Amino acid sequence: MGDRKQKEEAPDCSKYFNKIVRESDILESVNLDCDFISKILDTLAALVVIVDRKGKIVRFNRACEELSGYTFEEVKNKQFWDILILPEEVPYIKAVFQNLSKGITPSKAESYWQARDGSKYLIAWSNAVFRNSAGEIEYIFGTGIDVTRRRQIENQKAMYTKLLQGTAKSITTLITEKYLFNNSMYPSNDTSPLKL
Repeated sequence: MGDRKQKEEAPDCSKYFNKIVRESDILESVNLDCDFISKILDTLAALVVIVDRKGKIVRFNRACEELSGYTFEEVKNKQFWDILILPEEVPYIKAVFQNLSKGITPSKAESYWQARDGSKYLIAWSNAVFRNSAGEIEYIFGTGIDVTRRRQIENQKAMYTKLLQGTAKSITTLITEKYLFNNSMYPSNDTSPLKL
């Protein structure tokens, strides 16, 4: 009778063992997925930052390290606005962060990052939120592109356009005044072309 009871219990033990093996496989799969995703994030040229609900950095890819001059280990678990954001932009960034924490996600935002060496970079950000199973926001995911050089070129283009428009207006005024002076206000026998 004792042998019969042990035989009946054996299948139950194998069920638990199989369940443990399946869970172990799932955990291994999750770890592999995390490693895989981590490697992908590190190969992207875009800046990728993941912060928790308190603004503490939980992920910081290689592009972030290269631009900022900080390693992930140096910024891990630190609030990103204490390290990377210009002091005058911190109130704006905290307001954006509060909106993100409430689930209000702006499709685009721009802010400056200050690197370890003091360099400033204008970053165009796109943000998303990750919610836990209870629907609460757990992480905020930001991807950014350094638009510093592009913005400098746009500003230079605007400056030169304005300068050229002013110059064109001045030239037009000079030609008009020369023409009026030479041909209508003071009749002249001079028929030579206008000379500036």
